[in-house]
Amino acid sequence: MLQQGLDQCLDGPDRKVTIAAIEGELGKVLGLDAKAARSALQAVCKEVAASVTAGEIAEVRGQLPADMRELFRLAS
Repeated sequence: MLQQGLDQCLDGPDRKVTIAAIEGELGKVLGLDAKAARSALQAVCKEVAASVTAGEIAEVRGQLPADMRELFRLAS
């Protein structure tokens, strides 16, 4: 049952998913301007990072494009 869904992932990451694309979709769906959408994305990422271990965030960061890594900052 999972095979078809997994086969779609073989091409690698979707390069169309960018910070700007995520912010644009947040703005559209939530009715936010660009600044508010950026703040919302940063707040969500901050909460996700606070909800898991530093090791898990490091693993996530390691799988993201360089520009997206800053969304999940490591605790200092």
